[in-house]
Amino acid sequence: MARLSIPLNEHEWLRGGTPRRQSYQQTYLKKYAKDNFDKLAKKYKNWKEDNKDKLSAKQKELYKNNKDKFSARNKSYYEANKDKLIAYQKEYAEEHRDKVLDRKKRYYNDNKETILTKSKVYREANKEKCAARKKAYYDANRETILEKHKIYRESHKDKESARHKAYYEAHKEERAEYHKTYAKAHKEEIAIKKKAYREAHKAERKAYDAEHKDKLNAQRKARRDDKIAAGYRRRIDPVTKKEVWVFVGKEA
Repeated sequence: MARLSIPLNEHEWLRGGTPRRQSYQQTYLKKYAKDNFDKLAKKYKNWKEDNKDKLSAKQKELYKNNKDKFSARNKSYYEANKDKLIAYQKEYAEEHRDKVLDRKKRYYNDNKETILTKSKVYREANKEKCAARKKAYYDANRETILEKHKIYRESHKDKESARHKAYYEAHKEERAEYHKTYAKAHKEEIAIKKKAYREAHKAERKAYDAEHKDKLNAQRKARRDDKIAAGYRRRIDPVTKKEVWVFVGKEA
């Protein structure tokens, strides 16, 4: 409850006196505050509004001069009432979800550059810790995250497609080099995975091929014609005894 003060100019006779009289004064003030709570609360609220800037400056100065003291006190209180505070914060956030989100959004927009800089510095200094925390969160919420991503992609299909296309065009050579290096380093592993996948989806592949036979044949013919136009021909490999494409040069 906010601390209320009695307008002493109306009660000058209460000033000073013996300990007994002071005790009587305190009793009277408590009774007066109780009987006139609404009146005093309204007066105090109006006074706060009129002196808002002054109070804010004083509180800021007080905190600045006693920062360590306040920090230690808040930390000890939090440690002593951790579960209670977390439960209250969770309950409050659920009841006032829109209000909390709006406040966080305003704070982020007002301090965006500072927040991003601090986050970047923290991540650089705690790289392993952040990676472990991120992985633990993903493992614990994998199905929920995948479902959310799927819903987002479905509802933003055109936007995502354009974004992926732009990224691919901007990093085309880099991605090609990465895939080439990765495929070379994991050749056997990729071959095993491909074989296992083909075996597991053999029936589906067969049904798809039968359904899109003409389309697939046209694609194969187009690829073959492109290879021939580029100067490649089919030859039997002497080692594997299989047909392979060999560059023989373009026709004059």
